[in-house]
Amino acid sequence: MADDSIRGGQHLLPAFGPTETFDGDAGTPEVVVHVAYALTREQLLTALSIGFTEVDPARDAENLTVEEVRVEVEGWLSAHGIIELGRYQAQGQLTAYPPEAQPTMDALAEAIDRAYPARPPADRCPAAHPDDPTPCDGPPVVTVLDAQTAGADGCEHHGARLLASLEGGRVYPLPDAPEGAAIRVFQAAASIRPFPWLTDAPRTESSQRSHDENRRGGEDR
Repeated sequence: MADDSIRGGQHLLPAFGPTETFDGDAGTPEVVVHVAYALTREQLLTALSIGFTEVDPARDAENLTVEEVRVEVEGWLSAHGIIELGRYQAQGQLTAYPPEAQPTMDALAEAIDRAYPARPPADRCPAAHPDDPTPCDGPPVVTVLDAQTAGADGCEHHGARLLASLEGGRVYPLPDAPEGAAIRVFQAAASIRPFPWLTDAPRTESSQRSHDENRRGGEDR
């Protein structure tokens, strides 16, 4: 059964996958990119037959499971793309870009960072938003809850940033928190704009400004 559907021309096409995540051997993967292919039955059969014969042609084709078929098709499509990407990457590394092209390459690298942000360090507290690049300022000392009582433990820095981004949020100290930790987080959150890592976001509405700015009449925009 199809997992979803996508629009192809004027019709909704059944969509499948990804069944597995495939990666090359050009370094440590940092993101997963999902790409959708709209294929004919003939193209599907071609991809399956190539993958089948290259991996283990002695297998019983009649007993292939649905998962095995999808892994072979998606694996061949992925491998073909990665091989071509590796070839272009090797060519790029061997080609010296002229000085006048370097600003463009730098801009493209920055565009990649925006489109595919790096995974935050694993040692950050649970309250740190994945898109927030700032480090923790210490161990988790508070729990921040939203209006539905879902919450996360956080250091004072990320606890304040999370609290500032919630409507009806609350903050409580953890049992071993230093004295006054929750109060400091509450006070710091009042001066922080919601989702402060979105530096280009508009700040014209009251919901987009900090509590302190709104108390002052929103003059700090």
